[in-house]
Amino acid sequence: MGHGWNGYVAEYEISCPIADGDFAVAVEIAEAALAPASERDIVRELGRLRALTVSRDIGQDLGLVFAAYTEEFRRHGYPIDVIREVLREWRGTFWPSMGELRDRMDPLLRPRQTLRDALRRGYRPPVTSPDCVPRPTEEQKAEVAALLAKHGIAVDQYGRRRPPEREPMTKERAAALRAELAAFRLPGEDDPRVQKRLRDMRADEPAREDA
Repeated sequence: MGHGWNGYVAEYEISCPIADGDFAVAVEIAEAALAPASERDIVRELGRLRALTVSRDIGQDLGLVFAAYTEEFRRHGYPIDVIREVLREWRGTFWPSMGELRDRMDPLLRPRQTLRDALRRGYRPPVTSPDCVPRPTEEQKAEVAALLAKHGIAVDQYGRRRPPEREPMTKERAAALRAELAAFRLPGEDDPRVQKRLRDMRADEPAREDA
């Protein structure tokens, strides 16, 4: 039993723009790799295979069989190197059916067709969802960091706000804390805000006791 991947590339995409000259050369190479084999070359390879295998039902009408196989190979556009590789690697004792040969030729042909199709399409900018939010630029990050610093908000490397106890005690921060403490005044008991707060607390006490 063989091991490994036995499939083929489903699609190619040109991920960046290509210079016109290089692009033209690439298309030319891809097209040349898909040139169908000539009748003469196909018949030569079929004759070689015929000499190395036992006929199943070919009988005496060898020309008809060769003509049918040649027509199928050309109809599907198999290049001569694909035909040659499959026919010369055939290890069966008997003459292969067209289905057996195509099962081996198609995986060799499809990647070339896929590459040719990608080159014909050319470069296409990536499609993004309308809901996609682009990543911020370094300039935008610097602007946000400056704005946060202006308002005394410190964040860590992941953009999370750091608790005050984890912020470095710089000279600027120490001065800001001293100014904040110097300006602090405890409101008096007759302050309307304090009186309202006391009334709310007293009104809430019976409800808590009943609960």
